[in-house]
Amino acid sequence: MPLDIIFLICSFLPAKTLIELPKINRLFRATLLSTTGASVWITLRNSFRAPAPMPGMSELEWARLLWGGTHCQVCGTKGVNRVDFILRKRICYACVKKKGIPRVAFKRRYPDADRVVLDLVLPTSGGNRGARNGYYHCEEIEKVIQEIALCKRRKAKENYNQKRKQFLKECSEHASRCEEWVAEDRSRKAEEADNVRESRIRAIYDRLRNMGYTEDDMQEVKWLQCVQRSTPLSEKSWDMISPDVFAVIRGYRTSRMLRDNDGILATRRKTFDKVFLDYKNKLQPKQWRTLPSIETMYLFQTVNEILVCPDSKTISEEKLSTTLETIQDEVDCWIRTLKRILAEDIAEAIDMYMCSSRRAEAPPPRTTSLDLAMTVIQCVQCYHYSSTLEAAVRHLHTSSCCEGDLLRVSQLFRYSQVPTARLLVVKSGLDPQIATPDDMDEIGAFYQCLDCEHHDDSFVATWRDHIRSHTRWYNVPQFRLLAEQESPKDERACWACGHCNAHINGLVTRADVLEHVKVTHHVSKTHVPQDFFYAGQ
Repeated sequence: MPLDIIFLICSFLPAKTLIELPKINRLFRATLLSTTGASVWITLRNSFRAPAPMPGMSELEWARLLWGGTHCQVCGTKGVNRVDFILRKRICYACVKKKGIPRVAFKRRYPDADRVVLDLVLPTSGGNRGARNGYYHCEEIEKVIQEIALCKRRKAKENYNQKRKQFLKECSEHASRCEEWVAEDRSRKAEEADNVRESRIRAIYDRLRNMGYTEDDMQEVKWLQCVQRSTPLSEKSWDMISPDVFAVIRGYRTSRMLRDNDGILATRRKTFDKVFLDYKNKLQPKQWRTLPSIETMYLFQTVNEILVCPDSKTISEEKLSTTLETIQDEVDCWIRTLKRILAEDIAEAIDMYMCSSRRAEAPPPRTTSLDLAMTVIQCVQCYHYSSTLEAAVRHLHTSSCCEGDLLRVSQLFRYSQVPTARLLVVKSGLDPQIATPDDMDEIGAFYQCLDCEHHDDSFVATWRDHIRSHTRWYNVPQFRLLAEQESPKDERACWACGHCNAHINGLVTRADVLEHVKVTHHVSKTHVPQDFFYAGQ
């Protein structure tokens, strides 16, 4: 192959690849190190707008110094990005200190040498801007001492000193030009990286616009680390980053859907609310009782992808209805995961209790059951306490909770050991190891706290309200179970019928649901949850 073709091919190779070519075989080495081969290295240098080689260095040596890697040429440390042009080496600061000496240490290191030697050696800071004094490379010092020793006559020493100083002047000026080039090259690379980054962002935005997303939808995408990379966008890279990009867009559009009162997203939300209510009406009370809040339903992937898809897409009631027919499996899987995590929390609490030297007054459940009245579940997002997992799930992401991420299953709820819960179960005459929240609800009693004052009267509330009020107490308060004639009227609208869906869209008070069950279903002796049940948070 003609040399001009070889040299042309070499001009398209990356610098690191080209530098390795002379190591392949003798023919390559002889060709690239020949006089005619010098054009290859000059072309490489000019492509980077780099200055000419330092005095005494060949084009290949200069290329290896600038682009041959980031290893320290003394100790081999990786990541040394700075070239010391005074020493004409890529050298780390530790080696600059190790292989050099400050001016004050010269006489101690070379007691027989004349101080004029230091005038014939250029000091270097080693790239440490905070260094007060430069370091004189010992190898250069010893070289100068040897050269001076060879000069037997005074005239010879003067000639050597003059030539050496001229050489140092040229080296110093050349080093300054090289440092300027490094700064300019760094700025140029930063500018090129910015241009590539902006081009990448524009390419991503163009793709999203073509999918129907708006400028508002894309405003958070720009700050993703995978979007900010300084590499062109390819089909492969888009496939890799698109899940993260769409996750951010879905999160933003979901927040808007929950917040906005008008617009396409709000319309979709209201449509889903209607469809979800129709779906619940097809279920039995014991089935819809276990469903999450409507706000949580928005976040399930199957539903969320439909609700927050681009505005240009039309979403019909039929499509949402079809989706809800298959959503139960996704909901069940999510709840099973929650139960598993909470069961692990309870098991850990049991282990800690059994290993403790000082047993707590209220031990945790003996089993990992989530169905006990003494099992209290705390919402990690807002610290709300619920008496059952069903109530906790109904509470999640509602107006009394916080907007969150459904995917963070392990960070939604945790088991909380509340001694008050166990004490209230005992006060009700039930066994805390088998009593369920439904058992407590069937009693329907009010309890008076004997240890706190509330509006100048002893605090009287239901067992659930007492649990929420006394979760942070260090001492377990004392309670008195109130007789029916002492108890206030239960005004809480948190009950629903267990026979029909009359209260599916609006919970009622205990008195109202009991009246409904008696009149509509002809049941005078009611039980929880067969006839009515708690459906609050």
